[in-house]
Amino acid sequence: DAHNAHLAYNGISPSQFYQTPSEFFGNTAGQEVGVLDPSGSIHRVMASGIQTILPNIPGVGVVRQRWPIYPLHREGDSVGKEADALLEMMNHMSSMSTLYQAPTVQGKHDTVKPDLQFRLNPSQTDPPGPHDHEFFVSASDWEDLINKNVMVRVQTSPSEGSQEESHSHYLELALDRHTHKPVINKCDEQNHHCWDGHREFEEVTYPLF
Repeated sequence: DAHNAHLAYNGISPSQFYQTPSEFFGNTAGQEVGVLDPSGSIHRVMASGIQTILPNIPGVGVVRQRWPIYPLHREGDSVGKEADALLEMMNHMSSMSTLYQAPTVQGKHDTVKPDLQFRLNPSQTDPPGPHDHEFFVSASDWEDLINKNVMVRVQTSPSEGSQEESHSHYLELALDRHTHKPVINKCDEQNHHCWDGHREFEEVTYPLF
């Protein structure tokens, strides 16, 4: 009872969690309860746990604090059913191809070409001593280099050897103006060759075009 101290709750507990003053809400008839504080005074309060819809708050109105659990909320909803049907069609395209308005596969679909592998000519410079490097160029970048003279920038693999001697190079590849063949334009920002003597490279894999 919100007005009788003998019938009010003696404090609160997890199962009887009434803390919000009833004055906070508008019409609370029949919803408020009485709770005694440590001094024995009675307070008119409302349930303070999470509710789906809060009672009317003056100046604010009715607030929806939570929504139904997702599957229950979506059950029977036309949008949810359409989403499930679309997912089913996407996961079983071959068996449901007759349901599509247009073919699911159109035009020419080329197989992705593998990267091309190259090796720098061995260096005999000491230090760091005899060694070589390898690097890869994507098929699309290589085609742009050959057909459009678009420079390609790559990093080589580290050289073998001790940690102090191991190193790699940053290469810029371009087409030679005279031979129109790919060459090292820059190596570690140095023109045409690397500091340890690499000047040319050869292909390890065969070109696919």
